[in-house]
This record gives sequence, C-alpha cells and structure tokens, in this order.
Amino acid sequence: MHRTGNRRPSPSTAFIAALLALALLMAVLATPVQGGSATTSTPRPGRELLAEYRLPASMLAKYAMHHPLVHLRPDAPKRHLTLAEAVPWHGPGFRAGEGRNPYNLVLTVVGHAPVGGDVRSFWQIGWEYEEANGQRRRYVVPQTDAMRSGVAAGSEVRLTAASGPISFRELRHVLPFVGLVQLDNLDIHQVNVQVWSGPAPLDWLPVWSPLAKALALTAVGLLAWWSLQSMQRPARLPAPPPHRSSRIEASAVDLATAEPAPPPAAPSAMTVPATSAPPPMRDPPPSHAVRVATNLLAVLTHGLVVKSVPDETRPPRKRSRER
Repeated sequence: MHRTGNRRPSPSTAFIAALLALALLMAVLATPVQGGSATTSTPRPGRELLAEYRLPASMLAKYAMHHPLVHLRPDAPKRHLTLAEAVPWHGPGFRAGEGRNPYNLVLTVVGHAPVGGDVRSFWQIGWEYEEANGQRRRYVVPQTDAMRSGVAAGSEVRLTAASGPISFRELRHVLPFVGLVQLDNLDIHQVNVQVWSGPAPLDWLPVWSPLAKALALTAVGLLAWWSLQSMQRPARLPAPPPHRSSRIEASAVDLATAEPAPPPAAPSAMTVPATSAPPPMRDPPPSHAVRVATNLLAVLTHGLVVKSVPDETRPPRKRSRER
C-alpha cells in the first residue's frame, strides 16, 4: 500500500505543542543572562533556613590556638578525620524529625592566607543528640574539601563545607555540631553556621548567553507558527491506492456484463448461397482460466446446483457373503 499526501497532526497534538512552546518561552525569558545586570543565585542547600549562627570571637581565638597532635595529610583517610581530636562548638538545640527531614548544616569560613600557596582546613560537621536511655551520641561527617590552591599571600579566602542531607526517623532533641580539626595556612576572621531543612529545590534552568536565547526564541516562534497552522488547516487523509484486478477477475466481469449475441438469421428462400464464399469463422474455445472464472461466477450467483445422475454403464458390485 502506497500513501500519498501529507499527514498533519491532530488539533490536540498541535495544542499541546503550543503549550510546550509557551512554557519554553517563559523559561527562557525568566533565565538571567550570564554577565548581565541580573544577579545569579547559588543553589540553596535546603528548602527552609531554620537558623543561622555566627561564632563568637572567643571561639575564633580557640581556633587560632589549636595545634593538632597528629598532622593530617590531604590524602588521609576520612576515618582518621572522624576519630581525630577537634575543637567543638554546639549550637542551640531544637526538635527535629518527621515533617522537616532532611536537615543540612552549612559551614562558611572567612579568613586570609599568611603565606602564598595552598590553603586547607579540616572539619567535623554533624549533630549531637540523646538516646532513649539518656546516653549522648554524636554523628559527624568529615570534611576535607574546604581548601583552595594557589592563593596569594595576604589574600582573603572563603571556604564552604556542608554535612549533606541527614534525616531523623523519630522526633528528638538535636544540637548542631561543628568541630575544627586542622588549619593549614589560614587565619580565620569569621565562621557562620546555617541550619537548613527540607529537600533542596531543583535548579534545572541553565544560564544562557544572549545568542542561545535568540536561537531558542527563534525555535519557539517557528514551533508556535507550525502549531497554529496545523490547528487551522484540516488534516488531509491519504488517497486510497488504485485497485489492481487479476486476469481471472477481469475475464469474469467481462463475461458477466457482455451482451448476449443475437441468434443467427434463418436463411431465406430467395437467397442463393455463393459457392465461393468462405466458411464462417468460429470463435476459439475459451481458455481454462476463463472457464474457471465463469463457473465460479455462476456458483456465486445461482448457488451450487448439481444433479446427481447415476452411472448406468457401471455394473453393480456384488457383495460377497461370509460363509
């Protein structure tokens, strides 16, 4: 079967395409331009900011006086960092549990590098809570990613670390915990701790350049025009293919629709046949295919009518008797 013509989408498909084009257009227009006047916001570590604390100067003095007994290397296993001695800080406690899970602690450290080179800091971030039996427990996450390479001497450094999403199965009283393990080439001026709850929103919209925005708007315009044209014009159905009949069907149809030949006229008494006239030409007998088609057409038209005629020439068969 051969299809002719162009198939066009249904009005429902065109309407959905138009809605998608409009949504994409709104997303493109709402996306800020990189390097422009609009300010780009960093991804939030949670849905809601519950609290934010700024560590006091007394705590910063303890950090400056801290010298670890065992100096950790950058490639040290995290279990060594988890078990290392740290300078602890506890925030105010609150009730945590279902309804606001998960929780995330974000640590921001601001300082300067006394000497040019690499700046590293090692921290323990987590929570302290009490068990049902009154025993106090601590859950910490080692942080080794708060570092900066190739820092000039005296330049300001800002480092950020996060505990990651942590959920509590039941309601309990928890305290935010931050512990300093080691500082390398960093004098701390300020430390902030944020407590976030809930899942972080998805920031899937990228930052597009003006050229990318222009191309996207052009594509959206063409898609919207195509959708409107498809909704206004009716759909064209493909034309049916030409029917090809076989020789047998053509012969049967010709025999069925052919007019009967008139009977031969009786010879007149006054007509004298000419001796030199050629004998009449007889039509050739129909072929086997034509006979089969004719019989099939007769059976389909009048039904199968066959009379049973006994064969008189065949002698009767005698049955042998068993003795």
